Amino acid sequence: MKKIFYILAALLLFACEKVEKGSIYGTVFYKNKGEPVAAAIVTLHAGNDMFSEQTTVTGSDGYYFFDNVDAESIYTEIWAEKNGYKSEVIDVYITKGKKTKIDIPL
Repeated sequence: MKKIFYILAALLLFACEKVEKGSIYGTVFYKNKGEPVAAAIVTLHAGNDMFSEQTTVTGSDGYYFFDNVDAESIYTEIWAEKNGYKSEVIDVYITKGKKTKIDIPL
């Protein structure tokens, strides 16, 4: 019985392994004018899982923010869209515990 307890305890510790997090922020702007883009949709694809996308909408100042993003993901990409226009996909490396600034031209 003691052996089963130790096995279950080890499995529980393994399952609760802490995933380090970081955040990404920046401004979406018109590359021709340099002006911020309000109401642009910003998409973040983090990690190897094709279903791990998050989206947010920029404020009137073009600012966006993603918090609690898995740090040190192998494939992390971000892009912005508005009115049929889409930015290039930007590869990002997220450092644990840090805020990463990525400005996105549209």
